[in-house]
Amino acid sequence: MTNEEIVKQFFERYNSGDVKGATSLFHDEIDYWIAGSLPISGSKNCREISLGFKMLKRSFKELTFFIHETVSEGDKISVVVESKGIHQNGKNYNNHYHFFYKIKDDKIIQAKEFLDTALAGWVESKD
Repeated sequence: MTNEEIVKQFFERYNSGDVKGATSLFHDEIDYWIAGSLPISGSKNCREISLGFKMLKRSFKELTFFIHETVSEGDKISVVVESKGIHQNGKNYNNHYHFFYKIKDDKIIQAKEFLDTALAGWVESKD
């Protein structure tokens, strides 16, 4: 698979509800880093980030990711993504992301996720 196909597969699987299939595209040695100072921020290993994606799925009545752009070079791919959804608390959620991935053996071995962390924190708040 190409880098673009791997990343598209990840989001297609997640969007269809196949979280296990999506996270199966993570390399066992993945370093997944999320920007900000939220509880989800920082570096996560494969087990931690896989659990995080399961929890994310449960936190929303619906949540869909849309890929807008990809740029790939060698073993790296940069992806511009938007999400839209409804949180379990009824709040509408629409965030924008930049993901930077590194691919090894047809798996995502490194991920850097940049997003509006204030919005991510707000949707989880009781406000």
